[in-house]
Amino acid sequence: VQPLPARANETVLVVEDEAAVRRAVQRNLERLGYRVVAAQDGEDALRRADELDGIDLLLTDVVMPGIDGPTLAVQLRERRPELPVLFVTGYSADRLERTGAVGPRDRVLEKPYQLTDLTRTIRQMLEAVPRSGREGAR
Repeated sequence: VQPLPARANETVLVVEDEAAVRRAVQRNLERLGYRVVAAQDGEDALRRADELDGIDLLLTDVVMPGIDGPTLAVQLRERRPELPVLFVTGYSADRLERTGAVGPRDRVLEKPYQLTDLTRTIRQMLEAVPRSGREGAR
């Protein structure tokens, strides 16, 4: 199964505190045509989000020092209520869903995951968002 490419320069904000994982995800998504903005933690992600015109999807690790993934998602949604979030976690999806941070358009991907699972999930999430509801849509 081939990974599905991006359409129309979609922007993914990738938040991962492990540098090697962050670089690998960024490289792979950029190869598929996504515009990737990478952040090392929640604070960095909030700063970078302020500099962006739009974000089509937030891909965030759940457990990070400082602002964790669920808290980051809540804070970014204060500014971008329709933002879909893909939570990546080494913990069970059930535990995360009990935090209340997982919205109806969000997905949870458990580690370890295959690149094809990641890219397929991202594509499905972006396809589910009406074009007019996207941050980057003009």
